[in-house]
Amino acid sequence: MIKLWAGGVTAPRPVSHLHPQATMDSIQEQWRPVTGYEGLYEVSDQGRVRGLDRFDTRGRHVQGVVLRAHQTGKHKYYAVTLSDSTGRKTRHSVHRLVLEAFVGSCPDGMEACHGEGGWADNRLGNLRWGTKSENCMDDKLRDGRLLRGEQVGTSKLTAGQVLAIRADSRLQKDIALAYGVSKMLVSKIKRRIVWAWLEG
Repeated sequence: MIKLWAGGVTAPRPVSHLHPQATMDSIQEQWRPVTGYEGLYEVSDQGRVRGLDRFDTRGRHVQGVVLRAHQTGKHKYYAVTLSDSTGRKTRHSVHRLVLEAFVGSCPDGMEACHGEGGWADNRLGNLRWGTKSENCMDDKLRDGRLLRGEQVGTSKLTAGQVLAIRADSRLQKDIALAYGVSKMLVSKIKRRIVWAWLEG
């Protein structure tokens, strides 16, 4: 049987691939059935996957345990191998299992994206469905390979000036004249077509 501790949550096991923060959050860890493997496996919002107690195709009792994920592919994403009710084994990326269980199926044209925690962090808060271009953008931002705002040599404005333009209530042509930029650029800044990443 799966051993439970206070609150009915599976007692944390030392798992090398688990994100460091996940052990701190384990008391609040939430588990849901793995899509397509209901009654066989569960995945948590902390990026862990466990098998449930069951009987295999030969009638033998299989004890539920937390699975150890392994890195696969060129991106070294963590994956686990799951067995269906017929015993067929299939490898699945942990990040997709988390998103499918807690967010829903992947929308057409989208893929799993990792946030600031990086590709090794499969906690729900670090994952989302996004487009391929958004995923590439996330990677560049996280790795420091994307230049934005003032980092771009041709940028005519600073982040502070952009925030000031957003708050400026004057006519756009007057704002453009004051900052030495085009009225079109002012319009795009106010509509957040450019500098959209800048908060404020």
